[in-house]
Amino acid sequence: AMNREQIERAADGMMQMALDNLERDGYVAFGALLLSKDTIMPVVLERVDAEQKERLGAFLRALASTGNYDAIAIVSEAWTLDASKEVTLPLQVPVSQHPNRVEGVFVQMASRHGDLMLTTHFKRDKASKPIRPRSVSKAWQPGSPYSNFGGLFACA
Repeated sequence: AMNREQIERAADGMMQMALDNLERDGYVAFGALLLSKDTIMPVVLERVDAEQKERLGAFLRALASTGNYDAIAIVSEAWTLDASKEVTLPLQVPVSQHPNRVEGVFVQMASRHGDLMLTTHFKRDKASKPIRPRSVSKAWQPGSPYSNFGGLFACA
């Protein structure tokens, strides 16, 4: 089984790959990947929408419980709030319409060790091309099963 250090290395590699794609394509495609010690297997969705993500979450929870995978990675791009600016909760508007919104790239790596979250956000230049961010934050969290992809291994 992969240990925390191996999972962190894999997550770092996936974030760098996501940022490479961001620079090359202008966006990061949503992706789910199954990891075992020697292999990385992508899970392909026909389309990416709320219903498909909910189904995918249930499917990945079932896969996690088989014991065949060491970790499951979710790579995504989404609006997030700039933490350096004051954020008043509750939000009166969706994050996508909030004045302090920024585009973020996320790698969530679920495993028996908990959920590792890598996050970064980026700006775009005048031609709307993404500017590669210099820093990525990394935090381990106990797996919380209250989102589609949180705590995938909580019941494993």
